[in-house]
Amino acid sequence: MTPSLLCLFSAVTAWAGPVSLHTDVALSVERTGVTIARAPGPGTLSLGEFPPGDARLRLNRVDLTPLDATFTVPASGPLVLRLEGDMLTTE
Repeated sequence: MTPSLLCLFSAVTAWAGPVSLHTDVALSVERTGVTIARAPGPGTLSLGEFPPGDARLRLNRVDLTPLDATFTVPASGPLVLRLEGDMLTTE
């Protein structure tokens, strides 16, 4: 009997940490064309885990033009985004 070797390969994405968004308006959040969160008004949304590196979101604000945002997710720890008016900042 000859021994055989079975190798399994799996694609694993490394996640950096949770991303949340503080918003001052009602909005929906899209990532790669898919709505991932909705806020009926001001508040905080959990956007889930993101891989480290550059990320893009489209913020569809009620009665305002959409805001396309690109930001960098750090390699570890949570990331907080804050939307106030037309300004998106990271904490």
